[in-house]
Amino acid sequence: METSMKKTKEAPFIKNHYYPGKLLHASDFVREQEYGNGKLAFANRKFHGSGIVDGLDVRTDASGDWYVAAGSAVDADGRFLVLPQDTKIDFEGLDGLQVEDGGIFVLGLRYAEQVLEKERSIFEGEETYQAVRVAESVSFGAYPLRAWQEQKMQAGSRGDNLTAER
Repeated sequence: METSMKKTKEAPFIKNHYYPGKLLHASDFVREQEYGNGKLAFANRKFHGSGIVDGLDVRTDASGDWYVAAGSAVDADGRFLVLPQDTKIDFEGLDGLQVEDGGIFVLGLRYAEQVLEKERSIFEGEETYQAVRVAESVSFGAYPLRAWQEQKMQAGSRGDNLTAER
């Protein structure tokens, strides 16, 4: 039986079927990761929701520098966000920083990936460099308070759960 099925509302999880002698391609391994990540994200969203799991407290030191404590959270897509160590916030490089509402803003974490290692690849005569190891990490963003409150109201009317605030 030969069928072609894409992810649908009726079949949100499609997994590889292996058999002896099956020739595996890079796409098979990518699909395997997508399947596992999709199931985990689904479980995180449906059973746990999104928000801070532990840590991630914000503090300032005597010199006025801001730090976020090590911790973890689950984003609205069900992905883990892990900050492995206390991190100083660099406001100069902070994505989306717009201070409004008397200087009040919401500091947020966002899922990010960082390429750690690349290797040379030749496919059909074309030489490229492909990522072979990618670290899941986080990046910081800042959102004006009014924009954050509007997002929360819209999310609430849709039944979405936004990340907890501290």
